[in-house]
Amino acid sequence: MKKNLFLAGALALFAVVGVSAQDWCRTLATGAAGEQITHDVNGTSVTQYRAESPLLEKAGATGVRYTVVNTNNTNMAYGGGPFFCLGEMIVLDAKGDTIGYTVTSNADHNSGGAGTDGAGLPALNDGNLNNFFHSSWGGTEPGGLHYLEFTFEKSVDAFQLVWYTRPNQHVNRP
Repeated sequence: MKKNLFLAGALALFAVVGVSAQDWCRTLATGAAGEQITHDVNGTSVTQYRAESPLLEKAGATGVRYTVVNTNNTNMAYGGGPFFCLGEMIVLDAKGDTIGYTVTSNADHNSGGAGTDGAGLPALNDGNLNNFFHSSWGGTEPGGLHYLEFTFEKSVDAFQLVWYTRPNQHVNRP
């Protein structure tokens, strides 16, 4: 059963890079709207949260930096910021069409020498809600707030981010 709720403690900063290379920031306030979803994965019931940003408008935007400054578990921090998990990140244009992207991070747990937790950066856009990305909670410290940097396959004048949490584990969500 779908249930509307507010994701407690969600605060993310978005820095949008346009063709002029000027930075533009927008803050999503605490309590970004989200909903709990349950779906079947290979015969197993999986529960996740889905949340979305408002439509962000910036002419000629070619990417966005998604910086997590707080999660629903404020006791968990490593290397200058709270660590977080995401199951999938979808970028949509103003018409609701998917925008392809490449993604990098200053805090990919799987490349920081601490072992493997999740499927790493590829999990963010593989279409599989059962995989997840985890930012660093051990190994090399990122030295600041943990972020994901998305480079769009095409420039757009407006976009929206839609993200899903790690399946069946609801801590450390932005």
